[in-house]
Amino acid sequence: MQYTEEFKRGVVRMLLASGMTRREFAAKTKITLLTLRKWVKQYKDEEIEKVDDNNRKKYSEEYKKRIVTQMLFDGITYKTMAKKTGISPQMLEYWDNKYRYIIIADHEKMINKRRKKVKTGATWHRYGAGAGRYE
Repeated sequence: MQYTEEFKRGVVRMLLASGMTRREFAAKTKITLLTLRKWVKQYKDEEIEKVDDNNRKKYSEEYKKRIVTQMLFDGITYKTMAKKTGISPQMLEYWDNKYRYIIIADHEKMINKRRKKVKTGATWHRYGAGAGRYE
């Protein structure tokens, strides 16, 4: 059966807004999982912004980054975080793709700042009055 592009986009929007997993949504709508995955891959980037704009809840960028940071550093999966927060796994995946490298770069900057606080060029004294310290 041939589906129109608008139908496919509508299905992707419904999936993103529903908070269901792809498998649950496929079973409910009687669309095969393979077909649904293909449509999501094809249209998700364009349609998620429409869902995000029409969604009742608005999340701040800071909140999104905090969620992604928690998933990244605590090893929490999309599915687990979705159950914990009530946000769809697809939305969490979108946030992860959008903010992951920004968060990693910020974390690396923070680590480098800490490293710079240690005096560079300091010498460890082994003998004499200054023994056991950097100068």
